[in-house]
Amino acid sequence: ALPILMSQKKFTLEEFTKLKTLLLDGTENEKFEAITKIRKASSIENQPPLDLIRKSEVVPILMAFHKDQTLPETVLQDILWTLTNVASGSSEDTNYIVKLNGMEYFIEFLQHPSENIWGQVNQSILLLSFRLCGD
Repeated sequence: ALPILMSQKKFTLEEFTKLKTLLLDGTENEKFEAITKIRKASSIENQPPLDLIRKSEVVPILMAFHKDQTLPETVLQDILWTLTNVASGSSEDTNYIVKLNGMEYFIEFLQHPSENIWGQVNQSILLLSFRLCGD
């Protein structure tokens, strides 16, 4: 069973490592559920576990995910939202996304037909640009 990620919960690297395993080896539904759990963890208002998300190495897997399959829009939004949340963390978090070619990744989606995806990507590009110029 997947761990329940709640805003009051203290996260562990082991939990994100389990989610990483599901991203790599789980069924389609388990993969989508893992993506949503990672997004929810990255979205916690106070002290989201961005360092654990980074250390678990799920971000490159999330970034490669869309290339291997046609994802439902909600899953793609969760991936983009997670990457944006990580990029909005500390300078180290922002640099991590940049080093993974995050800007180029977001730019790939500028031609996406969904307004929701387009809006998320624009927000991500603006955030990264601001963070890079501001730091």
